[in-house]
This record gives sequence, C-alpha cells and structure tokens, in this order.
Amino acid sequence: AFPLADGWLAIASLIGVLGLRRMRDWGFLFMLLAGSAVIFLGLMDLLYDIQHSMFQPFTLEAGMELAIVLLSLAIGPTVIVLLWRHRRRFIC
Repeated sequence: AFPLADGWLAIASLIGVLGLRRMRDWGFLFMLLAGSAVIFLGLMDLLYDIQHSMFQPFTLEAGMELAIVLLSLAIGPTVIVLLWRHRRRFIC
C-alpha cells in the first residue's frame, strides 16, 4: 500500500508545484493535498513501526526511521500552514 500512497504524494506534489509556478488555483489545491498526504503517510509509517516493534531495541536504524516519521509529521503541517498564510499570492 505504501508505494501507491507514495505515488499519489509525488503526483500531487508535482502537479502542485507546476500549478503554483503558473499561478493557477489548482496548484494551491494540489499542494494542500500533498501536505495532507505527507501527514497521512507519516502517521501510517509511525503506526506500522509501532505495530512491528521497530523501535525496540532502539538502534541506529530505528533512530533513522523515527527521524523520517518526525520529518514527515513536521513537513506536512508546515506546507499547509505556509500555503494558507500566503494563499492570496496563489489564488486568483
């Protein structure tokens, strides 16, 4: 399930970036969707790691996995908040 969800994130991000560069409303929408997808994937990854005891014992690999999860859970909300604060630039 992860490759399909990752694919959606990549497509939404690409469409969003193209739309923002062209100053189209749909670029803003797709970037919001991408931000939400990052949060969703971060949460799914976290639950998977917890269910499979990936953090016990806490190794370097477990630390890297935790860093990926935390980064995902930080990037998604950051993208959404920044877009929303500057929405007048992107929405015609």
